[in-house]
Amino acid sequence: MHSDIVIVYPPVFLSGRYGNVATGVEVPPQPLIYLGAVLRKNDYSCSLLDANALHMDMDATVDEILSRSPKYVGLSAPTMLIGSAGRIAARIKEKDRNIKVLVGGPHMSAEPEETMRRYADIDIGVIGEGEVTILELVNALDRGLDIGDVDGIIYRDKGLL
Repeated sequence: MHSDIVIVYPPVFLSGRYGNVATGVEVPPQPLIYLGAVLRKNDYSCSLLDANALHMDMDATVDEILSRSPKYVGLSAPTMLIGSAGRIAARIKEKDRNIKVLVGGPHMSAEPEETMRRYADIDIGVIGEGEVTILELVNALDRGLDIGDVDGIIYRDKGLL
């Protein structure tokens, strides 16, 4: 299956000093569903991968993303998942440096500069609500336009923020 963009809710790993615990009830990641609807309505091939609901580990998540041959990967990252999103970005870049990795969600919105400094394989951060931004961003990227004119993003310019 080919997708222009794969929107991903990363796997959740609840381990540490208490060991493995249940993840609780998985609910569909509605904000990601909205993003997908906006992209599809505007003729982008888009797929959603809810790695948490599918109980996928990191390797399976990355393999599934890459099997869809995307130009873009959009990762959702609340604070508890920013590390997972960063690791997914790094593994994607190890396999294909041409895939643009976009990260949005509460953590990026709260700490955009720190997040971009900490996770060097994230190409573009989406700040705030992404429904308008994602469409404007992928349109600009597809057309080779300057993404500096897209509101609501942080990105690397020649390796610098």
